[in-house]
Amino acid sequence: MVIGNVTQKIELQIETIDEKSLHLRTVKALGRAHATTLGHFPEGAFDQHAVNRQILVALTPEKKCTGYLLYRKVRRHNIIVIVHLCIEPSWRGKGIARKLVNYLSQNTQDFYGIKLKCRRDYELHKMWSHLDFVPLTEKPGRSKDGKLLTVWWRDHDHPTLFSAVATQKLESKLCAVIDTSVFFDLQGDEARSKAESDSLLADWLQPDLELCITNEIFKVINTIDDTKQRNAKRQLADTFTQLPYNQKDFQTACRALTKVLLSTQITLNKSDLRQLAIAIASDAPFFLTRNSQILAITDAINEELNLSILSPTSLIVKLDYLHEYINYQPVRLAGTGITRQVVQKLDQVAFLSQRFLVSPKGEKLSDFQGRLGYIIANPDKFNCYIILHSENNPLALIAYHTHKKYELNVPIFRVRSGPLEETLARQ
Repeated sequence: MVIGNVTQKIELQIETIDEKSLHLRTVKALGRAHATTLGHFPEGAFDQHAVNRQILVALTPEKKCTGYLLYRKVRRHNIIVIVHLCIEPSWRGKGIARKLVNYLSQNTQDFYGIKLKCRRDYELHKMWSHLDFVPLTEKPGRSKDGKLLTVWWRDHDHPTLFSAVATQKLESKLCAVIDTSVFFDLQGDEARSKAESDSLLADWLQPDLELCITNEIFKVINTIDDTKQRNAKRQLADTFTQLPYNQKDFQTACRALTKVLLSTQITLNKSDLRQLAIAIASDAPFFLTRNSQILAITDAINEELNLSILSPTSLIVKLDYLHEYINYQPVRLAGTGITRQVVQKLDQVAFLSQRFLVSPKGEKLSDFQGRLGYIIANPDKFNCYIILHSENNPLALIAYHTHKKYELNVPIFRVRSGPLEETLARQ
């Protein structure tokens, strides 16, 4: 269990202590003083964690202990579990909890992540979210009254079976991230917005479209007071693919988004900003929302960060246009047996990305797939063709922008090495 808060910052040093440390006495005293919320913890258990070097303390320059974090390693599941996080009352609100948690995370990166359980009625949801934890589920506690415990998780970006499956789905279909405004419309009560968002679940869309969510959805779900509604929304969220991303790309996206917002003078709340940043960090091509403020900065974000922001209806119109588009337009190059084919099927992205990726120059497969997927999904803006020698032998890939009347913008022009390389390029 945990107590503490996070607002201001102060210069502190984080240290790992053992059973010989003079600070162990202070740690035990803090634990006893707050046993009502932390739970009873035998003195011998403190000693054993100290022997295992699994207690962190936050020290002032004068070596005063202002708080501690006690944890254990669960090797069987390769995770870290926080047992106690306690800050001395007069030192709360100074960023000590974050320093302790960040230090633990930085020094246990070989584990999948950090897990903890916290009583829901302690109302520490904002603090845990601020410390980059995500609420996964909840379960009754072991006490007689069975108070609900929320299970929180902070991920260390390790590939897992679940993230591998998610990546495979995203590479084979068009990924569209739904934000909280769309998610909470699904199976909702307001007829108009529900009809628009629920149309995303139509059967004809499923072969081409993978609806995805960010982990920010679970934080918002956790704020619902009604237990039945909260569980229902959590179960609904579990049916969607959760976007995998890493913290470094996420932080880069946050900084880039902040610059765009400053230039547009649009203000978004922290949750909306995080959802957009995760979509950008994961190379998703589409972000679906009904939020008018986000929709107002569509062009700015698309131009700077290559993320297309649409309403659910707009995306469906685009996909419907794709289905009605001409499947095949052969054009022969004289005397060669070579044909030109319109690229309009989203399931071609994976194949073409592998064939035309420029890996020697450091191009990332996910980046190229995202660009190509966006182009194919926007036939009203782009023309995209491949030049084929046979069904499975693409020689060239070209895409050009059709929006500007007197300017030809060519975002993709790739010709594979071969005897017809120069001829194809000239054509």
